[in-house]
Amino acid sequence: MGREVRRVAADWQHPVGEDGKFQPLFGGQMPDWKPGVATHYQMYETTTPGTPISPVMASAQSLAHWLVEHRASAFGELAASYDAWLRVCQGNPAFSFAFERNRVVNGVEHEYQAHKHDCGTHKGRERQGSGDRRENKATKQTETGP
Repeated sequence: MGREVRRVAADWQHPVGEDGKFQPLFGGQMPDWKPGVATHYQMYETTTPGTPISPVMASAQSLAHWLVEHRASAFGELAASYDAWLRVCQGNPAFSFAFERNRVVNGVEHEYQAHKHDCGTHKGRERQGSGDRRENKATKQTETGP
């Protein structure tokens, strides 16, 4: 995977081990909060251990601002724009990286740019991952195309 937002309780403290480092919690290992409790947002990296890369924030917008202001890692040393982070903060996952024109780019920015392109040229379709598969919302069928 790469980066994903997780809804958490306002007072959520990610577990820390004896060594002072965050303990990995993959998506299925997160607490099962009662409805209405997980009202806040926290960005997690899910490439390996599943640990937070941000503090808990009250809104998707405030989380996206924090990620930009602190040059949070979208992949390695690569940061991402506010709009790209906001898309992930709103629940759209991003892969770690992608290849564009023989270079590696961070997945957060790549997925945002691909979504912008798809919205302008493929109305009614939703981008699926980093490949060329899209689901037509009207028919619920997967299509393959440029």
